[in-house]
Amino acid sequence: MPALVLWHSARLCGSIRAVGGARLPREAFGPKHPPLMSPTLLFVVAGAMALLGGAFLAVLARQGRPRDAVAWTGLVLSLGLFVVAGLLVWIARQPLAPPPGRAGAPPATFDATPRLTEREMDAPAPDFAFTLLDGTTERLSNLRGRVVLLNFWATWCVPCLQELPALNRLQAAYGPLGLTVVTLSDEAPAVVRAFNERTPLATTNGTVDVGGPLPDPFRRTLSVRPTTYIIDRAGVIRSFGVGASTYEAFEALLSDYLQPNVAAR
Repeated sequence: MPALVLWHSARLCGSIRAVGGARLPREAFGPKHPPLMSPTLLFVVAGAMALLGGAFLAVLARQGRPRDAVAWTGLVLSLGLFVVAGLLVWIARQPLAPPPGRAGAPPATFDATPRLTEREMDAPAPDFAFTLLDGTTERLSNLRGRVVLLNFWATWCVPCLQELPALNRLQAAYGPLGLTVVTLSDEAPAVVRAFNERTPLATTNGTVDVGGPLPDPFRRTLSVRPTTYIIDRAGVIRSFGVGASTYEAFEALLSDYLQPNVAAR
């Protein structure tokens, strides 16, 4: 019995350790891959294992000093229950890590929502390069003369996925009026290409290397997804938003910068 409990406990620890790195940070508005057990339940399991180990030790103590292999095995397994219980308590107290597959991404910001400074708003958008899904390089400055809706997203971000249909609609409806919707992810190009094959995007879709010369405020605000910038035809940042939005809300934001006035459509 002690051996069976210890074996299952070891499997549980390994599972929790594996899942501990599979939680989405705050920018995804909740965990995409929740832990197998809540911290409270882990404490309860650890307490039960400690009590079970204590019970086994009490039985062994009444038999006196271990004299054979069976008694020694029981003693070792009982002590092992205490060790695993302590490990479960330690795991329950650990903060969950960012999701795997995001090497090089900036850490999530938990103390405040990123904002643009007064100098960054209503100022020229810093230029940077990004890679389209066909491997070609594009620059933000090449879109000067068009209204740009610049959206930073990720395939693991649930609110981002909910927002994509609205971005597709915007591009289809207002592209002829001078709108370019740019959707950029900091994930590996192969990941984004695979997503685009399953769910084609009508936007200018690409990737950006956060390890490269991505300027602020774009780099700083990558701590949250999705984030969206409205950049006018002169290349000036006119609006900045955090979190998923709707087609109607984007339409209202763009109405001042697209001609003819989209509010009349």
